[in-house]
Amino acid sequence: MQLFSHLEGIVVAPTIIILSKRGIIDIIINKRSVSLNDLSSKENVQMGYLNVALGTLASLGILKKKITPKDILFDLTHYGEEFLKSIESYEFYNKINVCLNNFITNDIEAKDVQTFLELIDNNIEQQLSTLKKLHSTNSLLQTRIAHHIEGFMLYPLILWISHNQECDNLIDESKIIIKKIISQNSTINNQEIYDYLMSKSKSYGVTASYQPIFSNLDKIIFSNKNLIYDRKIDDKEIHVNRRLNVWGSGGAHKTYFKKIDKIVIDIFNGPIESQPLGIADMGCGDGMFLKHLYHIIVNNTIRGEHLNEHPLALFGADLNQEALDVANRNLTSSNIDCDFLIADISNPKKYKEDLESKFNIDIKELFHVRSFLDHNRIYKNCTMKNKIRFKTMCSYSYKGRYISSEEIISNLIDHFSQWKKYINKHGLLLLELHGIAPDLSASNKCLTPTIAYEATHGYSDQFIVEYEIFLQCAQFAELNRIKKHSKIFPNERFTTISLNIFK
Repeated sequence: MQLFSHLEGIVVAPTIIILSKRGIIDIIINKRSVSLNDLSSKENVQMGYLNVALGTLASLGILKKKITPKDILFDLTHYGEEFLKSIESYEFYNKINVCLNNFITNDIEAKDVQTFLELIDNNIEQQLSTLKKLHSTNSLLQTRIAHHIEGFMLYPLILWISHNQECDNLIDESKIIIKKIISQNSTINNQEIYDYLMSKSKSYGVTASYQPIFSNLDKIIFSNKNLIYDRKIDDKEIHVNRRLNVWGSGGAHKTYFKKIDKIVIDIFNGPIESQPLGIADMGCGDGMFLKHLYHIIVNNTIRGEHLNEHPLALFGADLNQEALDVANRNLTSSNIDCDFLIADISNPKKYKEDLESKFNIDIKELFHVRSFLDHNRIYKNCTMKNKIRFKTMCSYSYKGRYISSEEIISNLIDHFSQWKKYINKHGLLLLELHGIAPDLSASNKCLTPTIAYEATHGYSDQFIVEYEIFLQCAQFAELNRIKKHSKIFPNERFTTISLNIFK
């Protein structure tokens, strides 16, 4: 509960601060019922990103969200009325906003940690008093707000310690501050909670990697200044610290690798003549997933015993040449032969043509894998001819434009349809992230990390849908799901990660 609330705090604090600054919170309190169209009527307001912000409040339980054919309506809940009485507790975020941005943008440097510690130290007594007061109420709502504040105060210190194992003054001071902050809840075991939070440092890294977006949220929502598009395509990303994001994600991926191993072993233990010629990893990143799969096949399958007669072709594809260079070094250093190419998940036709022209390989003869990539496809507008009778309750934006449920579902169906003819022989292993309907999130407060996931992805033009919607889109696109290989995490009710093979 505390970890998920900490991650919420990283995204909720800036969202509430900006909506309050722009008068949106006052409008919600005074009117109690508002519409997205009305709130977006002022010049330069980016309806899509405002929708994400309001969707975040709906998932918190502050608002009740209703989708109509021409608008989205939000009603203030009783829980929200009580919650918004305490939003002044988030004010400290304004004092450290720039510092948080520098910490992430500069890739966790000592000078930024030092500046952050000085800011904390200068305000520590007031913040400790605020936290102690919130915790002492014994109210779950007030405790949640306290955890939000802890989240954005603690994450730089947790990340600094996790990135620097050798003890120094900054680490010692960071440990002291962390324990002071969490000790304001008198009901916990201080050392036990400290150890637990440090063990989850990679989770903080994933959410915190998007800090540049949160530090610039006012401009993103209200001035059409999205960092994603404020750079040339070959320039380094400025809306996210990609290295930190990959570092954080890698810790979580190991959990899913174990499930994937069984599937891959099953495939490459079949009759060799009917096995794929190799594996193609779209969005290969640093190549470590391909390396892992290679060793699983070599050491645990029939195919691994016959590589001389039936060599295993490996292909790593990514939009980022820097990532391909890293992947090439990683696999070469392990004496693993692999070919690499620039490719876009949103353009499978060109991917197919490049594989054929550059490597003389038929895309259909490969087993395709991807992890947490399909939601990061480039949005393309398309409308299904058949009427779609299901809808997503999550929030979407593309370059600030509001993307409706029908549009995002049509887009996902079209995306799946484009891939179908290329993966229908040996299949596509797809590890994917999912959102949760706001009502479900609101009624199960602090039990899932979905609020942090949905805000980071919504503000950065990524499109996660609920698992049931995901499956319906795949079915609509006539993909065949191999049910025996399907896995969901953490459970059926709160599915935020799925593993499937489609053909």
